[in-house]
Amino acid sequence: LRPDLSREYYGGGAGLYSTISDYLRFCRMILNQGELDGKRILSPETVGLMSRNAMGPNRVQPLPSFDAVISNDAEFFPGIEKTWGLTFLINEEGTFTGRSRESLSWGGIFNTFFWIDHSRDSAGVFLTQISPWVDKVALPLFESFESVVNEVEP
Repeated sequence: LRPDLSREYYGGGAGLYSTISDYLRFCRMILNQGELDGKRILSPETVGLMSRNAMGPNRVQPLPSFDAVISNDAEFFPGIEKTWGLTFLINEEGTFTGRSRESLSWGGIFNTFFWIDHSRDSAGVFLTQISPWVDKVALPLFESFESVVNEVEP
């Protein structure tokens, strides 16, 4: 996809232009410790920094919405401790969807979600164009999608 570069955009999010294939390539690169198709993109040390707890003893708390038109309140995997790396949300134990401990994930404002599970050597991408974020239908659908993918033996 080619973005319209004639307009100015200074947002911190909701401005990414990409494809499912590109998103999966990014996930594959992280799974391969920074290497993609035989080329080094990031050093293994950089991927390590991106993928480990950067919060110390603090834990991710529920994320309250500031505007219900844009986002619902969010809490991913209630009851499971989570941290932030420099890039990803990290779950500190396995999840009901089959995601392994210390897996990486996050998403985007229009209910786009991904996960990267080094223990299972797997990743997944789920994309919608639904608003608000953490939509009451989209999030359970993503969780169901992840569960089905994780039922397959790695």
